[in-house]
Amino acid sequence: MTRSIIIAAASFALASGVFASSASAADWIDKVDVTRAGIDVIPIEVTAGDSGYKALKPTSHKFSLHLYAKAKTGKRIVAGALGTFNGVEFFESPGNLWQQSFTGRDIGGGEAKTFSRDHSVSIPVVKLGWQGKDPVAICNAFLQQKVAGGMKKSDVLAKNWSVQAHVFFQFQAVAARTGKAKNDKWSLANTESERKSLSYPVSVTCLSSAKIEM
Repeated sequence: MTRSIIIAAASFALASGVFASSASAADWIDKVDVTRAGIDVIPIEVTAGDSGYKALKPTSHKFSLHLYAKAKTGKRIVAGALGTFNGVEFFESPGNLWQQSFTGRDIGGGEAKTFSRDHSVSIPVVKLGWQGKDPVAICNAFLQQKVAGGMKKSDVLAKNWSVQAHVFFQFQAVAARTGKAKNDKWSLANTESERKSLSYPVSVTCLSSAKIEM
């Protein structure tokens, strides 16, 4: 699947949350899901200058997710891929985008009909896929909103503010027929896959531009 096709399909993907590799994927996979596991209590911080918000402060952020996939009778879950972009594909290199693959013992060694796993991962902030505006843009939009409401820009930038952003995740599960799965004879040609998307809310702190007095 080309990136242009993926981008063209993005609006449908975000609305439905489900991607299928082909019309027969539903005959192989009963359900696939990705959800947030627990509460993300550590905010992503955005630094500020005299004129506005500038950059993300952390170099990475930890996410807690639950991944789930269930194959139908006569099939097994043999692989999976988690990424922060549309069109996550186990059999395709993501290039410079963030993706993590699951296979072998990580997903049941080809003998598991159901895959269920809590998964925590730290991802470089430069490789996060934001749904909507990124935190810097959100903080600057918040700044403009406050100024439009009558506050002085300097007064807004003198305080810390809490807002929210959303990171886009997508999980793809790959299923094969039981015989192919157990004998490790599965490939792109004899598997089917299905994807599920998640909008992961992240707390953001728009930091004060005030210098700390020592």
